[in-house]
Amino acid sequence: MADQTETPSFPFKKLPREIQKYVVRHELAVAPNLQCPALLVALASDKDNGKEYYKEARAQYRKINYVVNLKNHEDFRDMRLRDLKLIRHLTLVYSDLHTYYTYPIKRGLDIGKSVAKAYNQFETITIDMTWEHYDPANDSPLAFTTGFLEWSIRASITGVKTVVAVFDTRRNGVTTHESEFVKRMHDLELIDAKVDDGDLVRSYGAHIKVLRWENESGASLKTKRMC
Repeated sequence: MADQTETPSFPFKKLPREIQKYVVRHELAVAPNLQCPALLVALASDKDNGKEYYKEARAQYRKINYVVNLKNHEDFRDMRLRDLKLIRHLTLVYSDLHTYYTYPIKRGLDIGKSVAKAYNQFETITIDMTWEHYDPANDSPLAFTTGFLEWSIRASITGVKTVVAVFDTRRNGVTTHESEFVKRMHDLELIDAKVDDGDLVRSYGAHIKVLRWENESGASLKTKRMC
């Protein structure tokens, strides 16, 4: 009988400190449906090596991620440049307005005047529409979102590597919502960008579909209008 040996774990702690920080920074983006990133979960459960890195990684995770929703969108809009420069992974959550408010509101996320459209260091931008009802008669949220995306991609000093869109497949009109968003992303004319077929994930009872736009070469995303 052949010997069965376990595959040795990757010797993360033996890597130079600067490479460790680089790996951690790029693997700490908030996962789709606002889930904790896999690296943070792995470090928390690693009894041998995890404790040494978990606290630092958790602090880094909180520093470089920012989730914008209807509760804090004005804080993001008015954020000073020194704080904005810390954000590497931005998530925009579009929710039904009645989720947070009991009185009528005409606008959604009010971030059009954010400094991020002129300067940012985003590497990942996620659009979470799992709780958004799509109304074909009012597509202004989609138009605004792709407009904000274009300006943010153009303004990123580090370069946006990935754009993620998240949908709940059980929501009314999600097929139309998704196809309309994909069409608007196509209209951005991202150079050499490839969109995957979409991962299907179950999360807290929701059936999540995740689409990703990335450059086939791994380079930063650019639009033809930037050239």
